[in-house]
Amino acid sequence: MASRITVKQQGTDEAVVERGKQQKKKGVANGRNRKALGDIGNLANVGEVEVKPNRPITRSFGALLLANAQAEAAAAADKNKNNKKLVSANVARPPPVSNAVAVTKRAVHKRGQKKVTVKPKPEKVIDKEAIPDKEIQKDKKREGDDNSKKETHAFTSVLTARSKAACGITNKPKEQIIDIDAGDVDNEFAAVEYIDDLYRFYKLFENENRPHDYIDSQPIKERSRAILVNWLIEVNTKFDLSLETLYLTINIIDRFLSVKSIPSRRELQLVGISAMLMASKYEEIWAPQNENRPHDYIDSQPIKERSRAILVNWLIEVNTKFDLSLETLYLTINIIDRFLSVKSIPSRRELQLVGISAMLMASKYEEIWAPQVEDFVCLTTYTHEQILVMEKTILGNLEWTLTVPTPLVFLVRFIKATVPEQELENMAHFLSELGLVHYATVMYCPSMVAASAVFAARCTLNKTPLWNETLKLHTGYSIEQLMECARLLVRFHSMVGNEELKVVYRKYSDPQKGAVAMLPPAKNLLSEGFVPQ
Repeated sequence: MASRITVKQQGTDEAVVERGKQQKKKGVANGRNRKALGDIGNLANVGEVEVKPNRPITRSFGALLLANAQAEAAAAADKNKNNKKLVSANVARPPPVSNAVAVTKRAVHKRGQKKVTVKPKPEKVIDKEAIPDKEIQKDKKREGDDNSKKETHAFTSVLTARSKAACGITNKPKEQIIDIDAGDVDNEFAAVEYIDDLYRFYKLFENENRPHDYIDSQPIKERSRAILVNWLIEVNTKFDLSLETLYLTINIIDRFLSVKSIPSRRELQLVGISAMLMASKYEEIWAPQNENRPHDYIDSQPIKERSRAILVNWLIEVNTKFDLSLETLYLTINIIDRFLSVKSIPSRRELQLVGISAMLMASKYEEIWAPQVEDFVCLTTYTHEQILVMEKTILGNLEWTLTVPTPLVFLVRFIKATVPEQELENMAHFLSELGLVHYATVMYCPSMVAASAVFAARCTLNKTPLWNETLKLHTGYSIEQLMECARLLVRFHSMVGNEELKVVYRKYSDPQKGAVAMLPPAKNLLSEGFVPQ
């Protein structure tokens, strides 16, 4: 179907331009390429300008579009100065333009004249199938970029963004997670490969061993428990136990009191100290020495401190007579004190029987050739049967536990740490055996007695320094911790020549022992203003 556009110019008689004829001449090819359901003329291209069908092309609007297209072409020609020949060649053969073009130019400049005859160029129909796929993809990519630049946000997303900004969580940088086990990769005891699994297991079962509220079902109050825990922390510090032992102790106490009622408040301390003993056996490499240490038993026995001193003085003589080892002597005294801590003897007369039976047991444990029962019968008025019965009684009360750390076990190690001399070694042994005789040293743990003997010996012999980092490392004690026990040993040394019990004094007055017992004691250690160097 053909249509005509007739435009009358003012002052001229222009011929009527038939649009249909022009399409026959130059638009035959475009018409043939049109598809039935493709471009059916929705777009009218005028001078390479795409016009959308939302506005009809009037004569004035068509002239304006044509003028704009020619202006853009002129601007492009100015920019491409290097391609003048190509541009001039293209311009030399423009499509035929009728006088309507000149009329259109005049119509653009003359605002009052609106009627313009326009003979538009033939429409260019683009066959999309002829365009390569790559160019189509590029065009789609450009359209996608333009859409991403002009991305619009929904109202809900805008409100969400504003809420996050108000809460201060917008653009918050992601915190980096630090690998806390990186430094322990080479430590086999750290078990880095399984550490996460271990703690997952702890988290999974932590509620199974949690105590419940038990205060209302016990004859105690929260203050009583607080006093107990406070005291246990002191005990834990005194014995230099680990924090694992302390925490496990409190856990055992709470779990026990959750399922078992104690008869009275007095038993609370017994529960606490028993729990610490159990925890130390579980957690510590070296459990507290209190397990095989005697406690204060003099008040519960029909004997006094002097009776014990006389017995120990006599046992040192027996040990020397039979040429027994120092290990036997120290274990004998340990067995006596531990037995008297748990069992009361009927009278003071049985004290010697306890002593001689303890030496028999210690010699069997320590010596290669131990003395026979008859050898001890000759030294006392007790019979063979009495000694064996007492031996059985002692073993039963001690639960057959004879492997215990005595002061001698630690003394040998601490003397080695002090770069020993024979005189220093003899002095340390002398002071340690003085501690065996006197009941006052029972209150100190064996390692402290041994370390105090070494420290007092260095003070007596004026060794410098009195204490060093090596000794502190191997003993585990500082001078401040040893001062009380060391002063006690020096005080025994200062009284040894005036006492009736002089077995230890005579033993270490022998020139073979360096006559260290005859050296003056370190009385400067006894002064309150003593400052260690």
